[in-house]
Amino acid sequence: MESPEKILFNQEPRIEWIDRPFRYVSKILRGLVFILLFIMVFTVFSNVICRYLLSSALNWTDEVSRAAFVWLSFIGIVLVMWERGHIGLGNVIVRIHPKAGLAADILGALLKLLFSVYLLLGGWQLVSLTMVQLTEYLAIPCGYIYGIVPVLAFFMFIVGFRDLLLIFKSNGAN
Repeated sequence: MESPEKILFNQEPRIEWIDRPFRYVSKILRGLVFILLFIMVFTVFSNVICRYLLSSALNWTDEVSRAAFVWLSFIGIVLVMWERGHIGLGNVIVRIHPKAGLAADILGALLKLLFSVYLLLGGWQLVSLTMVQLTEYLAIPCGYIYGIVPVLAFFMFIVGFRDLLLIFKSNGAN
């Protein structure tokens, strides 16, 4: 028997007014993942080469690779949320009463929304506080690095909202 997530999310209905623009955003985010991963590999590899061949470290590469990792992590969270790739409780939901499964799905979607709002507000506060703090070697405001948090928290909210709408739309169709 298929899990409720597969049944729920692989069938129509879709929320086209959310899905269509987010497909473009998803393509941009995937491109950023590729670029950021390349930057991380290049900077870490360059630093290793310089340490062992030249006996001198490139200190700025640590900051660049750390910033790329922060951005990559948050982009990855949003992309996996979009594709519903996070660990779910599908096997448990199948074995309980359908109304309890629906309640669990709704609670999960509401918790996603709550977490994304919390992350948006906390991320905005983090960016505001760190705009005056400069990185040690690159001398750029740390707020630029952490600016990805509220931006992608907004996208997390959109994905959570879409998931909640799909739950209600699929439940209404049954």
